[in-house]
Amino acid sequence: MKRFFVLLSTCLLSQQIFAQSVGTFEQWQCSQEEDSTSNQSLQSAVIEFKGIPITGHVDDFAAKLRALGYTPLTVTDNGIIVMTGQFVNKDCFIYLSSTAKSKQIWKVSAVIEDRYTSWSSIKSDYHKYKDLYIKKYGQPASDFHFFLSPYSEGDGCEMLALQNDKCSYFTVFKVAGGLIGVSMFPSCSIGFQYENEVNADLHTTESESDILNDI
Repeated sequence: MKRFFVLLSTCLLSQQIFAQSVGTFEQWQCSQEEDSTSNQSLQSAVIEFKGIPITGHVDDFAAKLRALGYTPLTVTDNGIIVMTGQFVNKDCFIYLSSTAKSKQIWKVSAVIEDRYTSWSSIKSDYHKYKDLYIKKYGQPASDFHFFLSPYSEGDGCEMLALQNDKCSYFTVFKVAGGLIGVSMFPSCSIGFQYENEVNADLHTTESESDILNDI
């Protein structure tokens, strides 16, 4: 997640990092076959970020983050609010994703601003954060680390593999009220995603409604 660039370049970079980061978490969700009984009990609670429940209108959530010292930066073309501030003792970009129509917050993403330049450093920090999340939340629901051809760990091209989306290091924790993800991003950074599962479903429903009305 960085202290701070010139405003325009920071806005552009933050949007690029976020665009690179969103796919893996959502791909993992789509791959899961969920137990509806256990999910209902987990979803009865509301997941939190920095002690703030991830629920309600996204503007209200942003105001609560501002009260904690986070700074608004920009709003992307697709309505994602971008802020900056500290998370895991690092300068981070914070992304607030809201449902398509009702603007209920459904996901908070925090991406460390520093871009890693070596495989050993990003891998070491990834495992450090992963271990801390395990210490707090227990064993992950999913945990995968792999490279795709022509890359492999140990070939000296790990960072190139990461940049080309041929390397995936991703851990998902299922917690009361939602999901938490810890991952490496193709931007050569590490990020954390906190998702309200109920509002994520609402986001899908609202996003699909216009299409369903058309077809």
